[in-house]
Amino acid sequence: MMRNIKTRDGFEFWDKLNALPRYAFLLSPSGKSVQKFEDQAMGNWIDVHEAQKVVDQAQDEINQFRAERDALQQRLNATDQKVDELVSAVRSMNRGRHHEVFMPGDDEPQYAQRKEWVDWILALCGEVSAAPKPLTEQFIEDHLGKRPDQLRDHTKMIDAPRPERIKGMIETVGGEYAVMIDPENGHYGWTFKKHPDGQWVSGRKATEREMIAARSHAQITNQL
Repeated sequence: MMRNIKTRDGFEFWDKLNALPRYAFLLSPSGKSVQKFEDQAMGNWIDVHEAQKVVDQAQDEINQFRAERDALQQRLNATDQKVDELVSAVRSMNRGRHHEVFMPGDDEPQYAQRKEWVDWILALCGEVSAAPKPLTEQFIEDHLGKRPDQLRDHTKMIDAPRPERIKGMIETVGGEYAVMIDPENGHYGWTFKKHPDGQWVSGRKATEREMIAARSHAQITNQL
Protein backbone atom coordinates (compact mmCIF):
# COMPACT_ATOMS: atom_id res chain seq x y z
CA MET A 1 0.00 0.00 0.00
CA MET A 2 1.26 3.48 -0.85
CA ARG A 3 1.68 5.71 2.21
CA ASN A 4 1.46 9.48 2.22
CA ILE A 5 2.88 11.25 5.25
CA LYS A 6 1.03 14.48 4.41
CA THR A 7 -2.46 13.05 3.97
CA ARG A 8 -1.75 10.23 6.47
CA ASP A 9 -3.09 7.72 3.96
CA GLY A 10 -1.77 4.32 5.01
CA PHE A 11 -1.22 5.44 8.62
CA GLU A 12 -4.83 5.25 9.80
CA PHE A 13 -4.40 2.53 12.43
CA TRP A 14 -1.00 3.81 13.50
CA ASP A 15 -2.61 7.20 14.17
CA LYS A 16 -5.47 5.56 16.04
CA LEU A 17 -3.05 3.76 18.35
CA ASN A 18 -1.06 6.93 18.94
CA ALA A 19 -4.27 8.83 19.71
CA LEU A 20 -5.17 6.49 22.58
CA PRO A 21 -4.78 8.03 26.05
CA ARG A 22 -1.41 7.28 27.67
CA TYR A 23 -1.10 6.72 31.36
CA ALA A 24 1.60 6.93 33.99
CA PHE A 25 1.59 5.62 37.56
CA LEU A 26 2.78 7.17 40.80
CA LEU A 27 3.38 5.45 44.10
CA SER A 28 1.64 7.22 46.95
CA PRO A 29 3.81 8.76 49.70
CA SER A 30 2.68 6.01 52.06
CA GLY A 31 3.78 3.36 49.58
CA LYS A 32 0.49 1.51 50.00
CA SER A 33 -1.29 2.57 46.79
CA VAL A 34 -0.62 3.48 43.15
CA GLN A 35 -2.23 6.41 41.40
CA LYS A 36 -3.00 6.23 37.67
CA PHE A 37 -3.09 9.47 35.71
CA GLU A 38 -3.19 10.44 32.03
CA ASP A 39 0.07 11.82 30.64
CA GLN A 40 0.35 12.01 26.84
CA ALA A 41 3.92 13.28 27.02
CA MET A 42 5.53 10.85 29.45
CA GLY A 43 3.00 8.04 29.82
CA ASN A 44 4.11 4.63 28.55
CA TRP A 45 0.89 2.67 29.18
CA ILE A 46 -2.35 2.38 27.22
CA ASP A 47 -5.62 0.58 27.93
CA VAL A 48 -5.36 -2.91 26.48
CA HIS A 49 -9.07 -3.04 25.64
CA GLU A 50 -8.90 0.20 23.65
CA ALA A 51 -5.85 -1.11 21.81
CA GLN A 52 -7.70 -4.33 21.02
CA LYS A 53 -10.50 -2.32 19.40
CA VAL A 54 -8.04 -0.69 17.00
CA VAL A 55 -6.42 -4.04 16.19
CA ASP A 56 -9.85 -5.61 15.62
CA GLN A 57 -10.71 -2.83 13.14
CA ALA A 58 -7.43 -3.36 11.31
CA GLN A 59 -8.01 -7.12 11.17
CA ASP A 60 -11.54 -6.60 9.82
CA GLU A 61 -10.15 -4.52 6.97
CA ILE A 62 -7.41 -7.05 6.28
CA ASN A 63 -9.98 -9.87 6.20
CA GLN A 64 -12.17 -7.85 3.84
CA PHE A 65 -9.28 -7.27 1.44
CA ARG A 66 -8.33 -10.94 1.60
CA ALA A 67 -11.89 -11.99 0.82
CA GLU A 68 -12.03 -9.60 -2.15
CA ARG A 69 -8.65 -10.80 -3.39
CA ASP A 70 -9.62 -14.48 -3.12
CA ALA A 71 -12.96 -13.91 -4.84
CA LEU A 72 -11.28 -12.00 -7.67
CA GLN A 73 -8.63 -14.68 -8.08
CA GLN A 74 -11.28 -17.40 -8.17
CA ARG A 75 -13.15 -15.62 -10.94
CA LEU A 76 -9.94 -14.99 -12.87
CA ASN A 77 -8.97 -18.64 -12.57
CA ALA A 78 -12.37 -19.69 -13.90
CA THR A 79 -12.03 -17.33 -16.87
CA ASP A 80 -8.49 -18.54 -17.60
CA GLN A 81 -9.71 -22.14 -17.48
CA LYS A 82 -12.40 -21.41 -20.07
CA VAL A 83 -9.88 -19.68 -22.33
CA ASP A 84 -7.47 -22.62 -22.04
CA GLU A 85 -10.30 -25.03 -22.85
CA LEU A 86 -11.22 -23.01 -25.94
CA VAL A 87 -7.60 -22.87 -27.13
CA SER A 88 -7.22 -26.62 -26.63
CA ALA A 89 -10.48 -27.26 -28.52
CA VAL A 90 -9.48 -25.12 -31.51
CA ARG A 91 -6.17 -26.93 -31.72
CA SER A 92 -8.05 -30.24 -32.06
CA MET A 93 -9.52 -29.29 -35.43
CA ASN A 94 -9.05 -31.59 -38.41
CA ARG A 95 -5.99 -30.16 -40.21
CA GLY A 96 -4.00 -33.19 -41.39
CA ARG A 97 -3.26 -33.87 -45.04
CA HIS A 98 -5.84 -36.65 -45.10
CA HIS A 99 -8.49 -34.06 -44.11
CA GLU A 100 -7.67 -31.71 -46.99
CA VAL A 101 -10.45 -30.96 -49.44
CA PHE A 102 -9.84 -28.93 -52.62
CA MET A 103 -12.64 -26.95 -54.16
CA PRO A 104 -12.69 -25.87 -57.82
CA GLY A 105 -10.98 -22.51 -58.30
CA ASP A 106 -9.29 -22.55 -54.89
CA ASP A 107 -5.64 -23.60 -54.72
CA GLU A 108 -5.67 -23.68 -50.91
CA PRO A 109 -7.03 -26.76 -49.11
CA GLN A 110 -10.10 -26.69 -46.91
CA TYR A 111 -10.58 -28.89 -43.88
CA ALA A 112 -13.84 -30.65 -43.17
CA GLN A 113 -15.10 -30.46 -39.57
CA ARG A 114 -17.99 -32.32 -38.02
CA LYS A 115 -21.03 -30.17 -37.16
CA GLU A 116 -20.94 -31.29 -33.54
CA TRP A 117 -17.33 -30.12 -33.27
CA VAL A 118 -18.23 -26.71 -34.74
CA ASP A 119 -21.16 -26.41 -32.33
CA TRP A 120 -18.84 -27.28 -29.44
CA ILE A 121 -16.35 -24.56 -30.44
CA LEU A 122 -19.10 -21.96 -30.79
CA ALA A 123 -20.49 -22.92 -27.37
CA LEU A 124 -17.04 -22.48 -25.79
CA CYS A 125 -16.69 -19.10 -27.52
CA GLY A 126 -19.99 -18.08 -25.96
CA GLU A 127 -18.83 -19.11 -22.49
CA VAL A 128 -15.57 -17.20 -22.83
CA SER A 129 -17.38 -14.09 -24.10
CA ALA A 130 -19.80 -14.26 -21.18
CA ALA A 131 -17.06 -14.80 -18.61
CA PRO A 132 -16.28 -11.80 -16.37
CA LYS A 133 -13.34 -9.72 -17.52
CA PRO A 134 -10.67 -8.68 -15.00
CA LEU A 135 -9.96 -5.10 -14.01
CA THR A 136 -13.34 -3.66 -14.92
CA GLU A 137 -15.72 -1.93 -12.56
CA GLN A 138 -18.59 -4.08 -13.83
CA PHE A 139 -16.65 -7.22 -12.91
CA ILE A 140 -16.06 -5.97 -9.37
CA GLU A 141 -19.65 -4.87 -8.82
CA ASP A 142 -21.24 -7.97 -10.38
CA HIS A 143 -19.26 -10.48 -8.34
CA LEU A 144 -18.23 -8.67 -5.16
CA GLY A 145 -20.51 -5.67 -4.80
CA LYS A 146 -19.33 -2.32 -3.56
CA ARG A 147 -17.23 -2.63 -0.39
CA PRO A 148 -18.81 -0.79 2.54
CA ASP A 149 -16.55 1.80 4.08
CA GLN A 150 -16.80 0.25 7.53
CA LEU A 151 -13.71 1.65 9.15
CA ARG A 152 -13.87 5.27 8.09
CA ASP A 153 -17.36 5.97 9.42
CA HIS A 154 -15.88 6.94 12.77
CA THR A 155 -12.64 8.47 11.53
CA LYS A 156 -12.43 11.99 10.13
CA MET A 157 -10.09 11.85 7.16
CA ILE A 158 -7.93 14.75 6.00
CA ASP A 159 -9.09 16.20 2.69
CA ALA A 160 -6.31 15.85 0.16
CA PRO A 161 -6.01 17.38 -3.30
CA ARG A 162 -6.47 15.03 -6.25
CA PRO A 163 -3.03 13.67 -7.14
CA GLU A 164 -1.51 14.24 -10.55
CA ARG A 165 -1.51 11.36 -13.01
CA ILE A 166 1.33 8.91 -12.33
CA LYS A 167 3.44 7.93 -15.31
CA GLY A 168 2.59 4.39 -16.40
CA MET A 169 -0.51 4.13 -14.17
CA ILE A 170 -3.16 3.04 -16.68
CA GLU A 171 -6.66 3.64 -15.37
CA THR A 172 -9.85 1.78 -16.30
CA VAL A 173 -12.77 3.62 -17.86
CA GLY A 174 -14.25 4.57 -14.49
CA GLY A 175 -10.87 5.52 -13.04
CA GLU A 176 -11.29 3.31 -9.97
CA TYR A 177 -8.80 0.61 -10.96
CA ALA A 178 -5.42 0.76 -12.69
CA VAL A 179 -2.35 -1.23 -13.72
CA MET A 180 1.24 0.03 -13.56
CA ILE A 181 2.98 -0.64 -16.90
CA ASP A 182 6.06 1.57 -16.50
CA PRO A 183 9.06 -0.79 -16.09
CA GLU A 184 11.00 1.96 -14.31
CA ASN A 185 8.39 2.21 -11.56
CA GLY A 186 8.97 0.10 -8.46
CA HIS A 187 5.33 -1.09 -8.62
CA TYR A 188 5.60 -2.29 -12.22
CA GLY A 189 3.17 -5.11 -12.98
CA TRP A 190 0.84 -4.43 -10.03
CA THR A 191 -2.89 -3.67 -9.98
CA PHE A 192 -4.24 -0.73 -7.99
CA LYS A 193 -7.54 0.53 -6.58
CA LYS A 194 -8.21 4.20 -5.96
CA HIS A 195 -8.78 5.15 -2.33
CA PRO A 196 -11.70 7.52 -1.54
CA ASP A 197 -9.15 10.28 -0.88
CA GLY A 198 -7.68 9.87 -4.38
CA GLN A 199 -4.56 7.86 -3.51
CA TRP A 200 -3.76 4.57 -5.28
CA VAL A 201 -3.68 1.40 -3.14
CA SER A 202 -1.76 -1.61 -4.49
CA GLY A 203 -3.67 -4.88 -4.87
CA ARG A 204 -1.92 -7.86 -6.46
CA LYS A 205 0.40 -8.78 -9.32
CA ALA A 206 -1.33 -8.32 -12.67
CA THR A 207 -1.69 -11.31 -14.97
CA GLU A 208 -0.02 -11.31 -18.37
CA ARG A 209 -3.43 -10.89 -20.01
CA GLU A 210 -4.15 -7.85 -17.83
CA MET A 211 -0.81 -6.27 -18.73
CA ILE A 212 -1.53 -6.71 -22.44
CA ALA A 213 -5.02 -5.26 -21.99
CA ALA A 214 -3.63 -2.31 -20.01
CA ARG A 215 -1.07 -1.45 -22.70
CA SER A 216 -3.76 -1.64 -25.38
CA HIS A 217 -6.13 0.49 -23.30
CA ALA A 218 -3.35 3.04 -22.73
CA GLN A 219 -2.87 3.50 -26.48
CA ILE A 220 -6.61 3.82 -27.12
CA THR A 221 -7.13 6.37 -24.32
CA ASN A 222 -3.83 8.25 -24.83
CA GLN A 223 -2.58 7.48 -21.34
CA LEU A 224 1.00 6.82 -22.43
